[in-house]
Amino acid sequence: MKQGLNMQRERLSKNSEEGTRKMVNIGVLALQGNFREHCSILNKLKIRNVEVRILKELKTVDGLIIPGGESTAISKLMKKEGIDKELKRSKLPVFGTCAGLILLAKNIS
Repeated sequence: MKQGLNMQRERLSKNSEEGTRKMVNIGVLALQGNFREHCSILNKLKIRNVEVRILKELKTVDGLIIPGGESTAISKLMKKEGIDKELKRSKLPVFGTCAGLILLAKNIS
């Protein structure tokens, strides 16, 4: 698993136009849930990351992780901060785990 994450980090870090490496900044939505665990893993992999709580912080990241937690609480807090609308508007890559994946779904059956 670590090898796969390292390969993903390599791919994200490569600037294809110039052939140089660019350090990416991954945001972890830190409104509720297990965001600390995600940040801890990213730190161990030496991937720069930031806890995202407000819209201004979201605009500084190259990708976002929405962690597990309570989907209703996360959803309400995202709406309060305007993060939900910005995610729909932007082309930001987003990865969700557990409740985060539920929030990303278009349909749940």
